[in-house]
Amino acid sequence: MTTSPFLNLPAELRLLIYSYLRPNIDVSFWLKEYHSSPMLRAGGEACYPAILRVNRLIYHEALPEWYGSVEYGGGAFEDEPELSFLGNQIPLGGPVPQGFREMRRVQIVMDFPLTPRPTDTALLQETDVKRYIGIDTCADIFSSPDARLEMLYVTIHIGDCPFGRLKYHPSEAKKVARWMLSPLLAMRGLTDFSVKGEFWPRLEHMGYGPDHSLIQGFLRAIRECSTEMFTEMGVGHSTQVTQTARG
Repeated sequence: MTTSPFLNLPAELRLLIYSYLRPNIDVSFWLKEYHSSPMLRAGGEACYPAILRVNRLIYHEALPEWYGSVEYGGGAFEDEPELSFLGNQIPLGGPVPQGFREMRRVQIVMDFPLTPRPTDTALLQETDVKRYIGIDTCADIFSSPDARLEMLYVTIHIGDCPFGRLKYHPSEAKKVARWMLSPLLAMRGLTDFSVKGEFWPRLEHMGYGPDHSLIQGFLRAIRECSTEMFTEMGVGHSTQVTQTARG
């Protein structure tokens, strides 16, 4: 049986070749929403996933390169029982593509839930917030012993209705964010973690611009949640956590 000249190359050189075949730009969760055949390399160059099907050796060499070299985006939403990733709907405890465990940087997007409106005498309870099964799934996948995740970033989109109900109760917004993300507290070994809040653009048209005190109060609550989780998860290196208002 003839050995391919490619396999006679040093492993370091083969890895360099794989870097010209894999994605080299971050893969946003929204990419598949707007592009049926998204470009995953700068300048519109094509990727060549067929390299993963050549043989077992190349598969195991190229798979970490393919999934571990850029940031991948997933989505977890209140009304969906799965974690959405690269067009895959992954239920809690369901089969996971092997490449997902090779991811090193992941960005999860989610929506802030609609909660009851708190009052001074009746504040929110954890039972008021529907569990985000996608966050459970995320924690399950990336807490496994063979997962290589190093950096996890969460972006919470805040609509006008959740903001309207909690804008005068930032401490309640912080509690809700923590309840949503609590499964992630079991994760260990990360080198970076943050939670970022982004507001729907129409809030600015309603008079709540990025510098509005109520917007800033809401974001401050998200920042406090992020900082507390960062500490409790034992994240390895300090990171500056920032919140932005979408405009």
